Amino acid sequence: MNFLSSWIYNKDITHNVVLTVLYGWVLFRICILTYKNIKNTAEERKHYYFRKLFLLLMMYFFLGELIFLLLRKRFFINWLPSGWFMQDIVLYIIYSVMVVSCLLFLIKGIKKILKREKSIGGTIWTVIMILFSEFLIGSFALIVFNGALSSVRVELESPTIIVGEGNETLAINKMRMVLPNGVENGITTNVVKFTLVAVNLKDGKKCWTRLSGWQEYVIGESVNGIMTIDNKKKTLNFINPKTGKINITEKEWVKKLPELKDNLSYNENDYDLVSEDELYLYALDGKYYKVDMVNNIVTESPDYKNALSDKFSNSRNTIKLSEEDLQWVQQAGTDYYSDMLDMSILWAEDRNSALIAYHEKRNDENLSISMVSLNQRSIKWTKTIEYKNTGMSKNAISISKQEGWFYIISNGNLYKISQDEGNIDYVYQYRWNKVK
Repeated sequence: MNFLSSWIYNKDITHNVVLTVLYGWVLFRICILTYKNIKNTAEERKHYYFRKLFLLLMMYFFLGELIFLLLRKRFFINWLPSGWFMQDIVLYIIYSVMVVSCLLFLIKGIKKILKREKSIGGTIWTVIMILFSEFLIGSFALIVFNGALSSVRVELESPTIIVGEGNETLAINKMRMVLPNGVENGITTNVVKFTLVAVNLKDGKKCWTRLSGWQEYVIGESVNGIMTIDNKKKTLNFINPKTGKINITEKEWVKKLPELKDNLSYNENDYDLVSEDELYLYALDGKYYKVDMVNNIVTESPDYKNALSDKFSNSRNTIKLSEEDLQWVQQAGTDYYSDMLDMSILWAEDRNSALIAYHEKRNDENLSISMVSLNQRSIKWTKTIEYKNTGMSKNAISISKQEGWFYIISNGNLYKISQDEGNIDYVYQYRWNKVK
């Protein structure tokens, strides 16, 4: 009975909605056919009714199978809001055109029905054909403007910021979408879009998205919110991590810090937010400042230059180990697992265990992730994730650990993997901003 599985309700809401519409429409068509058959003569009923009924059921069966096939191929997901601003704008415009055109036709059709110039069934069928035509045109528009059916890449643009606690823990990232835009003089050109995305780590649900730009940089989390600077717009803002809306503007912030008025740089390298309440910055007057974000106190000292210099060495050491332990873990990984191609240490808390990444073959586009015991020289578990380093992003992969779970962002996906067993709880796709 697998060939009829598409016609049974399941846990997929989209599938169930489409199935209900199909059942309702087929039932409506059968009622119309039966009504017409009753009005016909006995001879006509005998020759045509069951043949027409059979053809009607077969036609809608194959149409339904085609629709469910497209659903399984996630074709209609292009018609759902994704959180990418420009893509959603195009989608809402298409929706508006479809709704307005159908309303105008319905108003005209109702007038004709009241004048008995047209039947109800004929009007409904015409509306369906209009919607189908607009669906085809809309699909073409999505292909042109949003790369709905092209090889779209989504890449990590910023380090991951983890905010909140428990079930309200969020992962906030700036993501880059690369849309193919054709070939010019033998060179492939792309359109690049950016957005800030907040995901609830508990269940993988999107909390909010916010339009971003190429020259907007995420500095880090502070007591005022997520600090961002835009080198193009010459703005500095603090974003509420729970809503994605601006919490404090640059103008409001410098009112509390008069020493920094007209003295702020918009270069990301001139800032180091070492904690939620401590910020170091290199100002336009050539001096180095430390800002107490809680008490709004600014102090100046040439020694603060060292804090900004330490920012780059700390950013390279994403594994929070001492220099001695880090060297030991890296050497142990190299010695014990030398047969693994491009092996690197993703995470380690001590000298006992580590999370490593490697390729099984040189041309392998996926990345193998293994939890290993450095003491026992054994592999606890291995998982394969999508990975593609195009060289455009300086943050090809990101890893965070919260309450026994690893959160790995790679190739536009967020994987939630248990530390003990390696089970994947969910895969969040930034392309569609929903769980796969």
